[in-house]
Amino acid sequence: GFSESFIESFFRPFFSGVLLSKDIDVPADYFRYLFSRFSLGYASLPAKGMGAIPQQMCESIGMDRIHLNTAIVDNQLNGKTYETVVKAHPPKTYQEKEVEYHSVTTYYFKTPSDRFAKNTLFLNADSQGPVNHIACLSAASPTYAPSGWHLFSVNSFEEYEPPEIKAHLESLFGTEEISSWSFIKSYPIKSALPKTPLYGAHSSDSPQIVCSDFYESPSIQGALTSGGKAAERIIKIYGC
Repeated sequence: GFSESFIESFFRPFFSGVLLSKDIDVPADYFRYLFSRFSLGYASLPAKGMGAIPQQMCESIGMDRIHLNTAIVDNQLNGKTYETVVKAHPPKTYQEKEVEYHSVTTYYFKTPSDRFAKNTLFLNADSQGPVNHIACLSAASPTYAPSGWHLFSVNSFEEYEPPEIKAHLESLFGTEEISSWSFIKSYPIKSALPKTPLYGAHSSDSPQIVCSDFYESPSIQGALTSGGKAAERIIKIYGC
């Protein structure tokens, strides 16, 4: 019942930002799940950034049990053999095929202007230009910027030079407004979300337990769900 104009100017840029793909090529069941979540609740941010989620988990688990960027061969880690190893990262290959990922680049700007400092997601409704959506993070959570300043994040599916992004922002918000925005830094994430995740279809009898959003859905929620399943498997194995 939604018009083509509404779909193209709202749904497509919005869910493109969620899925990092303008094609929105995900199973209908998963799309309906996302639709229901956004319909019933608000998107939010942790006060100390998204990194607060794994940080809280690390504090609970203990950093002495977590090994980063460490090679594992035959369940051996730093010269010690473990009965079970959890590999918590996305795979480069699966069933002898290279796993493909959607990429995204986020550009951060600061400004003293509060004209657009609202807890609102600004979408590029005409799909032209490098910017997909813009958010004022400090409006959602004041801890993201010092007093008198606002922090904006600008997302693009490809990597551009900051002047190109700023030029597009000028066409959206006006030259006078954007003249007060100062570029801080950009973060290109080449493997941001898996293009063809397994949506829970993965199963393995290997002593190495794997988890990441690739095995569930392309999202932080998918990564958490996969991690939860890994924990359940360990509990089942050891009866703890």
